[in-house]
Amino acid sequence: MRLQNTVLILFVLVFGFCEISYSQSNQYKRSRKSSKAKSKTQKKGGKVDISDLEEKYWMAKDTEFKVVQNRLYSKANRFNTTLGFGVMINDGFSVGNTAQLSVGYYFTERYGVEMQYTHYLLKDSKMTSNFESEFGATPDYNIFKSYIGASFQWVPIYAKLSLFDKKILYFDFIFSPGLGVLSYEQQTEDGGMTETSPVVNFDIAQQIYIHKNWAIRVELQNRYLTSEKVREYNNPDNVSNTSQLSTTLMIGITGYFGDGAKKGEENESQ
Repeated sequence: MRLQNTVLILFVLVFGFCEISYSQSNQYKRSRKSSKAKSKTQKKGGKVDISDLEEKYWMAKDTEFKVVQNRLYSKANRFNTTLGFGVMINDGFSVGNTAQLSVGYYFTERYGVEMQYTHYLLKDSKMTSNFESEFGATPDYNIFKSYIGASFQWVPIYAKLSLFDKKILYFDFIFSPGLGVLSYEQQTEDGGMTETSPVVNFDIAQQIYIHKNWAIRVELQNRYLTSEKVREYNNPDNVSNTSQLSTTLMIGITGYFGDGAKKGEENESQ
């Protein structure tokens, strides 16, 4: 009888202890709530809900996050003006410099338009002078006078580089296809005659920022004259049509005007 009472007391104690432990474990157990209720609870408690971020992180293809979220230097919704000077590098008959003024506008960080005017300051090359001295005649050629055109600005690359581990340089790499008209002077014994030719141009430029409103621009300008008329020096009535690719290396300074896109707004094209 005494043994039965002892077993009964032990059973009651063990069962009671298990009930207390179960109740305590339920006290600290998180309740499952709906995502809406969870969001409200976290917002009320000042916590940050990162469930959406976690889902985006494991997505196979994420189209919402951009590599560059906020640019240090922005072009979007801003006008710009460039003053540049260059040198022709592939004209055998003429040598000299060019001066250029351009005005542009960027709709986004990647896309814009630009108007250009170039004035040529050229003279006969050493090859032309040697030809005249050796043969006593002047070759048939033209000297460029000016160019006006428009181009589309495409900026596929915005990057930064370290300069001797002392300074970070930010730059754009720009492709500029466009159309224009180039005027030139035909060289004849009766004096120069001015003509024009349609031009297809494709320029490649690198723009290095030195301030939010200023940048240094280095550009390789390629202008293809589709229909250039060359007159024979001693017989101006004899005209031949030809095409020519003119390449100029230019360096200039670009200034940006206006506030442009607010910080953090221009992310869709980056």
